[in-house]
Amino acid sequence: MITLPYSSFALLGMRESTVIEKWARRVIMNSRRVIKLQHVTGGKRTASRQLRQSQTEAEAVLWSRLRNSALGVKFRRQQVMQGFIVDFYCDSAGLIVEADGGVHLENPENDRERNAILTAKGFRILRFTNAEILTETDRVLEEIRRAITSPPASSPDQSQTP
Repeated sequence: MITLPYSSFALLGMRESTVIEKWARRVIMNSRRVIKLQHVTGGKRTASRQLRQSQTEAEAVLWSRLRNSALGVKFRRQQVMQGFIVDFYCDSAGLIVEADGGVHLENPENDRERNAILTAKGFRILRFTNAEILTETDRVLEEIRRAITSPPASSPDQSQTP
């Protein structure tokens, strides 16, 4: 082994502690429930962006009450997870919230398959119809709040990626 008078970090113009801090942050981020290194196709990324831009009225109402950590936790909107796009996702609670509109009513079999895959990974899923969100917003938010504060049955499996 060759010993250099300077560390390789110094040659790169970086302090060793800075490199270690960056590495530690990356490890912490990758240990969260959302699989950071999952393969997301350009099509899914584009679809997710389009869904955020053309949200339904119910999604807009719910997002206005969930955004900016209004319930004490952060939610993401139109998050790609395990190859699916979920309406709202809270990483710290492992909770998925779905606003079911016409698309979900047309294809219930797709929702069952998707639920099975996501719950097998340890995610909890709450589903509300658009009508419930629009007419009973406070009740919907209370159910979400209860789900956030109740502990998850198990943590999602992080070892498998799609």
